[in-house]
Amino acid sequence: MKGLRSILLLLCFFSCIAASAKTNSLFENGLQKYNAGDYKAAVDSYTLFIQTHPENYVAIYNRGLAYYSLPDLEKAYADFKAVYLVDNSNSELMDYLCDCAYQLGEYDEAEDFLRVAIAADSSRAAPWVTLGVIYYSQKKYDDCIAAQSRAIQCDSKDTKAHYNRALAYYAQEKYELATQDLDFCLFIDPKDAGAWSVYGQVLDARDRPEEAILKYEKAIQYDPHDPVSYNNIGRIYLRKNDTEKACKYLQQAAMLDSLDPIYLLNYARALHVKEDYHLAISWATKAIALDSTDADAYLERGDCYNELRDYENALKDYQKAYNISPSVSLRNTIEKTKMNQFVNKQMLYILIFSLLVIGLILSTIIFLVRRKDKAA
Repeated sequence: MKGLRSILLLLCFFSCIAASAKTNSLFENGLQKYNAGDYKAAVDSYTLFIQTHPENYVAIYNRGLAYYSLPDLEKAYADFKAVYLVDNSNSELMDYLCDCAYQLGEYDEAEDFLRVAIAADSSRAAPWVTLGVIYYSQKKYDDCIAAQSRAIQCDSKDTKAHYNRALAYYAQEKYELATQDLDFCLFIDPKDAGAWSVYGQVLDARDRPEEAILKYEKAIQYDPHDPVSYNNIGRIYLRKNDTEKACKYLQQAAMLDSLDPIYLLNYARALHVKEDYHLAISWATKAIALDSTDADAYLERGDCYNELRDYENALKDYQKAYNISPSVSLRNTIEKTKMNQFVNKQMLYILIFSLLVIGLILSTIIFLVRRKDKAA
């Protein structure tokens, strides 16, 4: 009997070792998959491991990193918060936590986490940078500049801080200061497409469109998938009435980001100026499908219908635009279009009547000629 008990104890012991080895292999597999860039597989491995080790916060944190890389920010945020409740001293964790909160639009929570991070260590640039980004999104440009300046005090070579401060200066129309920060970004990284693009915006705002185009072209050179620079170059050419180039760049922007109604609408405007009204209507319709509350999109499509003398559809779009954003000028456009529609109908009636009269006259002449021939 004692021998049987010893055998059972040994079996239990080796089973525990096997089970432990299996769960540890899940952890190691998750780490390997994450390092290999297979984030979905890493999540699956860590999830299985956590089922038997629910209080292993290293695994929960690692799964959060995998979710963040997918990206599945909501699940990453949940994992990071779970770890934060146990240990809020990890500066890297705080950075990810704040970034997730910001990207998910949880600005108040992000700001709270950032203040905790700054209180723990105010010498790190990253929390100040993210705090400044939140202020920028809230249009608190002075606060943004102050936060980015603190980040730069912590790390004078932090290009993110210089770039974000340049954005805030640009928003305040402090173009010289914006240029200084952008020059620094490009000195550190001459291939910084974002800095080149914002530089173009600054020059365009200073009424230097030719120089702006060169900066945008640089941005496209280093990031050929950037719709912003294509869009901004296209708008410059549209102002210059160069419709061919405007259409070329604005179409590229619309193709690169077909889910942004602004790019679609700008391309529709260029096609309108080019007098390709049917195609312009098509792109304006796509913009409206993405944002049915954009009065400008209805107005643009209405103008194209007006050019085609399709007054009925033009009036429908003008009325929708007016319902969204009423104005005196739009009301006048509606009244003028109604008058054009009335005149057009009257002209149509006159044309029809004229054709009937001409037809009657021709029939009478033919009848008289035939009668004369018979009499002869």
